[in-house]
Amino acid sequence: MKDYRYSLIRNDLTRNKAVNVTLFVFLFISTLLMATGFLVIQRLSGSVDQIMDLANPPHFLQMHVGEFDRDRVEDFITDTGLVSKFQIQDMANIEGVNISYVRRDGTRGNLADSLLDNYFVKQNESFDYLLDLDNQLVELAPGEIGLPLIYAKRENVKPGDQVMIHQQEKTYTYTVRSIIRDAQMGSSLSSSIRFLLHPQDFEEIHRGALRQEALIEVRLSDEGDIAQFERMYTDEVHQMPQNGVAITYSLIKLVNTIGDGLMGGVIIIVGVILIIISLITMRFTVLSTLEMRCERLAC
Repeated sequence: MKDYRYSLIRNDLTRNKAVNVTLFVFLFISTLLMATGFLVIQRLSGSVDQIMDLANPPHFLQMHVGEFDRDRVEDFITDTGLVSKFQIQDMANIEGVNISYVRRDGTRGNLADSLLDNYFVKQNESFDYLLDLDNQLVELAPGEIGLPLIYAKRENVKPGDQVMIHQQEKTYTYTVRSIIRDAQMGSSLSSSIRFLLHPQDFEEIHRGALRQEALIEVRLSDEGDIAQFERMYTDEVHQMPQNGVAITYSLIKLVNTIGDGLMGGVIIIVGVILIIISLITMRFTVLSTLEMRCERLAC
């Protein structure tokens, strides 16, 4: 009986060889794509958790354009009793058209077509660190620059290449020392991006900036108090600097996950579509086979 069944299966596979091979290929590819998609998402989740732990992004940050009373902000943050660390990071905004580069082979380019806000900063001392590709804290010497990973990939700029900043009829030239990862602004969904400079170079660039911008950043003693602190900060009674966007830790993590996780999601969706196509094809194959056999048996 078993030999008879095996004979039927073998004959069916031989008779519909093209259809069966096509079904097998579709199922194999769809399964492979779905497994790859889940693997990408799993690794991404671990990678995001790792960089969040090492870079220590703020639990709450307020971007502000213009001058403000820093002592008043510090007094307010201290009085909340919720904050464990606090810092204000000054930034110099440079338009992409004023940022150019020269590769070691002599080819040139600029960031004129970039839609991102380009901020130049110095390394923070307490938290919200900028890391290199080995997840190590980036330390620069005067004349060196840390280039965001997004630009390094897009423009094919590598360590050793030159980056120039054109500001008020002056040109400042820096050597790319590190490609940096930014837990806060490194996502492909972020509208801003940070370059890293040595403190001495930063002060020179910052003095020539057309407008004053800063990040007011805090790390809380308890992450569960983020919503409470945000309500207190944005309350009009306290009149805190708010000329810019406010972002919380959960949003930073979400943007990092979604930005790079889209690829994994697309791969999974393609795999599901291929499985559906395979099942539909299999259904028509079965119906066609049954119809052929019914005709032979005069059903």
